[in-house]
Amino acid sequence: MQIVSGAGGAPFETGWDGIYGQNFGEQAMGSNCYYSTLTNGYVLVTVSNFNVTLEWKGSADLTNWTTYDTYSYQLTNPASLNPTDFDGDSKADPAVYRDGYWSIYSLANGMILYNSGIWGGPGWTTAPGDYDGDGKADLAVYRDGYFSIYSLANGMILNNGGILGGPGWATVPGDYDGDGKADLAVYRDGYWSIYSLANGMLLFNGGILGGPGWIPVPGDYDGDGKADLAVYRDGYCSIYSLTKGMILNNGGILGGPGWTPMPGDYDGDRKIRPGRVP
Repeated sequence: MQIVSGAGGAPFETGWDGIYGQNFGEQAMGSNCYYSTLTNGYVLVTVSNFNVTLEWKGSADLTNWTTYDTYSYQLTNPASLNPTDFDGDSKADPAVYRDGYWSIYSLANGMILYNSGIWGGPGWTTAPGDYDGDGKADLAVYRDGYFSIYSLANGMILNNGGILGGPGWATVPGDYDGDGKADLAVYRDGYWSIYSLANGMLLFNGGILGGPGWIPVPGDYDGDGKADLAVYRDGYCSIYSLTKGMILNNGGILGGPGWTPMPGDYDGDRKIRPGRVP
């Protein structure tokens, strides 16, 4: 999506000294202002998933255009940071599951969001996440290659069938392509299979990181809005950016044998940390 904001056609100001609103006592209203003498122009705002870029483009003759200034920033991807936000308030909700029964409680609002048997059963493991991009986590279960996903907010089935992995595979859902929707993903002994339910395409399928005895801990470790492949064993953490095609970390970092990984964004910088607890 692009938004174009252009000049209004008023006469040029030739005596401005670059201080915003100083003639009206408004010096504190703006910062990082750019003044280009006798230049027509516009601001081009480009929004790509969670990345926003603003470009100031100007021209003195309306023929030759120049990009005078550029600013970009990135929004938080809720599908990566809050896979258990069932009510869409951007806060994780405590939830438990057993044999198809779900109990979900909003700690922020002090109320039960859901408490009933509806999805899954004995032998199914949970894989909650925001699969439809509505800002709310969906009920999801997995068993022997089969994914069943139900939108609690919209009351509809998002997926119900065999699609990825098989017996012995563990679920590792996350937003691997940065489209704001969780992707179906499974892991076993270093092999990863990732499928975009939204786009109907396989994002990755092969051995790349980990192995027998390694615990998968995917998450957005570099803050680019896309989940990274990550595994942990005996104090060692290996992290690989699938989109950038590079290793982010590979070595001893925290904990040791018998420790359980507990990754999360502990400092609020929109990047997952490979935390550990005994």
